[in-house]
Amino acid sequence: MGIVTHERILCAVGRVLDLVDAQSFSIAETTNGGLRLDYIASTGVAQTLDLSLNDISDLIEWHPASADRQAGHAPTALRRLLAAREREPELVGAR
Repeated sequence: MGIVTHERILCAVGRVLDLVDAQSFSIAETTNGGLRLDYIASTGVAQTLDLSLNDISDLIEWHPASADRQAGHAPTALRRLLAAREREPELVGAR
């Protein structure tokens, strides 16, 4: 994996935020060395994702354009995030 820099960590978190089309976000370090990612999804729903050190490592190595994504081998944290996104209620406009 090489040296893990702040840039690589933030790049990986940024890919996740782009994927969920986050409108705003905050990142905090957890007591176990992981990260807590709070964001407002494009639907306006607040979400939280706790990333362990293993999750962060997986996200750093994951590349959205790779064949792994098409094969369903996205990192565990990303699969949890996408599953939560699918369960979000959709906002329906009233007429």
